[in-house]
Amino acid sequence: MAYNYMIIIQESCVPHRMSIHIKDSEDLKNKLAEAGEKLVVIDFMATWCGPCKMIGPKLDEMANEMADSIVVLKVDVDECEDIATEYNINSMPTFVFVKSSKKLEEFSGANVDKLKNTILKHNARIRLHNFAIPTGTQDLMVKIRQEQCATASESKQDTNISVEKPQVLVLEPSLPVQVPTTANPTTSLPVQVPTICEPTTDSLKMLVLEPSLPVQVPTTANPTTSLPVQVPTICEPTTDSLKMPRTKGILKELDLSKSLELTPKKLKLYKRCRRNLSEIRRLRKKIKKQPRALFKTLTTNSNVQSLMDKNISGPFALLLQSQLQNTPRKLTGRRWSIDDKVMALSIYKRSTGCYRLLRRLFCLPSEGTLKALLNRIPMKCGINSQIFKTIKDITKNREPEENLCILAFDEMSIRKHLQYNSKQDVIDGYQDHGNQGRTMEPATHALLFMAIGIRKKWKQPLAFYFSGDCVTADRLSVLIKEVSMQYS
Repeated sequence: MAYNYMIIIQESCVPHRMSIHIKDSEDLKNKLAEAGEKLVVIDFMATWCGPCKMIGPKLDEMANEMADSIVVLKVDVDECEDIATEYNINSMPTFVFVKSSKKLEEFSGANVDKLKNTILKHNARIRLHNFAIPTGTQDLMVKIRQEQCATASESKQDTNISVEKPQVLVLEPSLPVQVPTTANPTTSLPVQVPTICEPTTDSLKMLVLEPSLPVQVPTTANPTTSLPVQVPTICEPTTDSLKMPRTKGILKELDLSKSLELTPKKLKLYKRCRRNLSEIRRLRKKIKKQPRALFKTLTTNSNVQSLMDKNISGPFALLLQSQLQNTPRKLTGRRWSIDDKVMALSIYKRSTGCYRLLRRLFCLPSEGTLKALLNRIPMKCGINSQIFKTIKDITKNREPEENLCILAFDEMSIRKHLQYNSKQDVIDGYQDHGNQGRTMEPATHALLFMAIGIRKKWKQPLAFYFSGDCVTADRLSVLIKEVSMQYS
């Protein structure tokens, strides 16, 4: 009697779990205690924050997909200011990763890819999975339904075999399943069933059903009757399968081990073939090195240098020089001069989106390189003499009408926040009026002075100050005179 086994994958209804909103610090402590060993992702957000609204649905989706592995808590910084102050939150959205009531990592910004990678980095339950299942099929059961498929001829030959009702065997993950037979009750058929894992955000790997292989099961009716069992095989794509097979040796293709076994004529052809293969390898290496040599020639060519000095503008010559030097290099091997960084920084400050587009087309410094350059520039509250010196150098080559400008100032409210400045060995966040002195009152307002052109469209920030409250009229008049005196 032959049996036919089928694999049925059923999808169960998955409850939609959303992230948890925190009311106060006591509620946060309780949720962290309830999480236990799970990874807790605390999202510090605000209702008026655009990036928070953009990444919010993505975070809810991840909270639903990884409900058994992570807990997502949302903290509104406007409602829970004490929690935001405790975690030193400066911008939204900010994600803090906590496990067993210990802070692991945090980062700011609506970067979905970085958020996923950080979750996978600190969550071993997701990272150890070997494959992923498409979203929506989280709770799977593998059932093998045994149906009686005895043919008419077999039923005539074996009249003594009792016909039983179809049986349903439920297989636990990764356990061998014993399939009883009528001939020998002790005969067992081990069937390996792959472990069904929770869906992860890792790159999906292939689930391939290989052709069913006949498994020999002895029976009394027909000892050679085979039982085809459909078993899904988990195949993980590797880079080795994408590589071209290595070329066999010449002697190995001829089923020979030594060249002495060749005839004199074949030995002569064999040596000639070896020389040709060596020449081919040499030419291939030469072709790989040729682009680098070409770029090196272009960068040191006197004609290119004269072209850069006479017929094109300075910024374009600088861009051309950097392209010729850095195009053949790897991303980690590119080097930039200070002029390259300053030119790239001017484009980046004009439009970050435009700079990202230009980075796809040309070789330009990364955003991290530009921010590192800015961090090296000391910026203190009050008058910066270097700014006014640069303005004077620029205005010398302009017409007098183009230098006409107005002195504008504006004040905006900021949140109280104290932070240690390791470069200057001071604590930032207190009232600071530059030359007028500092106080121990936490700053709640920022005052900015800016020069704006009248005839020609240009503007330049000149000085900034921090105040504990709205600046008084007497202090404002002193600051205006202080900034105005720099123009004399």
